[in-house]
Amino acid sequence: MTTPVQLLRNLIVMALVDKRLNESEVELLKEYARLWNVDETTVAQLIKETLEGSSSLEVPMDKNEGLRLLEQMLRMMAADGKLAQREKELFAQVAVLMNLSIDEINALIDRTVEKHQPE
Repeated sequence: MTTPVQLLRNLIVMALVDKRLNESEVELLKEYARLWNVDETTVAQLIKETLEGSSSLEVPMDKNEGLRLLEQMLRMMAADGKLAQREKELFAQVAVLMNLSIDEINALIDRTVEKHQPE
């Protein structure tokens, strides 16, 4: 099972794939850190490691955990209102590693958008 720190590291890798963090990405990372009980010192260390290039995204072996990671990655990609090419490429790499079909990817995107739409 993927630990909260691994989950957060994966999202930090996604957020920093374009080498910058904006306010909305930081807020989403803080939200996940609170949800998963990861302290600020650990978050700061994960960000530092990612910026230094010593962190990489870890794809969970369990398909359900992988789908949850992809959903969280989608939220991170959309946090700043822009879908950077590098973000899309990283998302696609994870989807390929998980052997997801285009139908599964589209269904995941639809569910994520529906679940996180403002009311």
